[in-house]
Amino acid sequence: MSRLGREKREQQGAVLAAAPLDVLVGPGGATVGGVPVGAVPGEEIQQTVLNHLHRIALATGHPVHVTVRDERIGYVVALLIERDGSSRFTAEPHRTAPPAGVGETAWPT
Repeated sequence: MSRLGREKREQQGAVLAAAPLDVLVGPGGATVGGVPVGAVPGEEIQQTVLNHLHRIALATGHPVHVTVRDERIGYVVALLIERDGSSRFTAEPHRTAPPAGVGETAWPT
């Protein structure tokens, strides 16, 4: 493989790694990067999502930046999930809209 091709691929990987994953939490469950994540029986959906993101951080070998849109409460939160499973806010949570009522969700049906 040419050196130029390898360098270009590494640069593209760095750009992709820096882009935050979109997490959508709604009344019917959650998606991470558009992929449905089902709640484990007896576990809150937030914990299921954090566990999933921790596994991504372990698999990729670097922290995972996410933007969580929780339609149940009407907030968007930016988080960083570390390889050790810890998480922290990377920006202040902000309200996007009142919590979704019946028939007012963007959650995929």
